[in-house]
Amino acid sequence: MLFGSKPASIAFCTSLPDAQSTPSPYSRTYEATDKIVPIYKEFKGWKCDINKLRSYEEFPAELKEYIEFIEKETGVPVKIISVGPDRDETIVR
Repeated sequence: MLFGSKPASIAFCTSLPDAQSTPSPYSRTYEATDKIVPIYKEFKGWKCDINKLRSYEEFPAELKEYIEFIEKETGVPVKIISVGPDRDETIVR
């Protein structure tokens, strides 16, 4: 997803246009859902092919930053990371 040299912007939450409130992403009853706008955070890409990596310690710093951002925003640790379709391309932290 972020492989390559160009930065990528990822929508990580939503906000109302007035920036006064952030509705819960789990609310299905919010009246103004058509007015909600995404909030983006830009992440640097990485230039190495991660398919050959077999431990978190081998990951480029940019990928670690992305994973740690997900953990911080969700409050959930990322324990399993897939770097390809094969079983040996699954990293358990």
